[in-house]
Amino acid sequence: MKPSPTSARQRGATALFMSIAMMIGISLVMLYLNRSLIFEQKTSVNQLRSTTAQEVAQAGLEWAVGMLNTPFDIDNSCNALTTAKRPFRKKYMLAYWGAATPPPVALYASTMAAVPVQKTYPGCQINGTTLSCNCPDVTIAGGGAFTVTDDGSDAGSTNEQVKPASFGNTSVLPNFTVSFAPVHAVYPPVAYTRQNDNFSVLVTVTGCTPTSQVCTPGTSSGVLGPDGVATVSAVVRLQPQLRGRPPAGLTCGGSCNPGGSFNIVNTDPGTNGITINAGGSITVSGGASTATIPGLPPQNAQISNDPSLSNLAASDPNCSNSSIFKAYFGTTISSYATQPQVDSITCSSANDCGTQVVNAYNQGWRSFYFPAGLTLNNSSGLPGGALGTESDPVTLVVPGQFKLNGNISVYGMVFSNDAVVNEFGTGTSNIYGAAVVCNNQSSNGNGTLAYDSTALQGAQIDTATAVRVPGSWTDACSLSTSNPPVRTCH
Repeated sequence: MKPSPTSARQRGATALFMSIAMMIGISLVMLYLNRSLIFEQKTSVNQLRSTTAQEVAQAGLEWAVGMLNTPFDIDNSCNALTTAKRPFRKKYMLAYWGAATPPPVALYASTMAAVPVQKTYPGCQINGTTLSCNCPDVTIAGGGAFTVTDDGSDAGSTNEQVKPASFGNTSVLPNFTVSFAPVHAVYPPVAYTRQNDNFSVLVTVTGCTPTSQVCTPGTSSGVLGPDGVATVSAVVRLQPQLRGRPPAGLTCGGSCNPGGSFNIVNTDPGTNGITINAGGSITVSGGASTATIPGLPPQNAQISNDPSLSNLAASDPNCSNSSIFKAYFGTTISSYATQPQVDSITCSSANDCGTQVVNAYNQGWRSFYFPAGLTLNNSSGLPGGALGTESDPVTLVVPGQFKLNGNISVYGMVFSNDAVVNEFGTGTSNIYGAAVVCNNQSSNGNGTLAYDSTALQGAQIDTATAVRVPGSWTDACSLSTSNPPVRTCH
């Protein structure tokens, strides 16, 4: 009988097992040997995300400071307007400017104080070298005489919502938003009282790596959020161009000679009612008059031959070294002319000057420099015959002659640096604020120069330069998602 065939016995199982074991062993060895490379790759990715978010946030901080120094009125896309609205500074940092009601008097001195909005977040998307920005409107009511509600005082109320920037698309791009908060300080004369700094705000920027979300305060990275989030903040303070207010309605480095029916008035107790302060003589002739604090003789409110002024005038007889200008503005005229808040206007006639300054004023400019001199009269076309208002004044700096004629009113600070006689007050010309001339002054008309501390305060703040306070920058703080956000530092 023929035997049945049997299948061959399988072999190589041990070799297969050993091969697999060796491959696993080699893989483990390779992973072990390359563990540093894997760690470095992961660290590099995290570093890239962190650095990107940090740079986006830092770019947002620079953008915010730049916008605070932009005098133009802006629309909701943060673009400059040629029609009157509100500039970035008044929209978010000086929210109560021109408001119907003042801010809490226990915290702020006036409506011109730096009262920031705390629940509205402007911001931008970054697409290469292009910014797509949004500047949401602040919650206000009542038009020009509005009431601010976005000041953080009614946090959690139902009638006010957080308004972050809206970029109008879902593009996956880096973006940032800016939030503002008051800076707490001890403010005299209320000693040991926690009040807010009237000239500073805390600017905090939240920056995100590419995401379709708006990078609002409290945004966190994760599966549904951006890969990286960073927060940087700094205190921004307004540094006034007009460092010191003049102590008198009219200040002259040389002689002051009001004539005609020109009136000089100062009833401000803070300046002791000084009407005229001159480095030379004072001659009030014709029908000119002065008025001061009730009970104070007019002659006692006039200071002639002031040694501080006469010494400055003697050291700079041609008014070429800005000696008197520096005493009030803290810088030279040439340096003043290059400030971001200053518009330089070269004009040749009263009509030309009026047209240019009105256009600039409507765009948001409030600080002006006239290198070729300034003449204003009835042909200048000023709306209502006025340049500025008490609550929205101007600063006029003229290195040449300043002539004000006709039925014209100017609110704010006027400085003329010419060494010859400066004429203002021919006709019914009024200045509400103060006027300083480098050398001599004369007037022959029915005008009035009235010292106005409110207009001067407005000129100081509205034309100030926003600067970062040294040592205030930090990236060690974060914001919560509360309304308004709470800042926590590590």
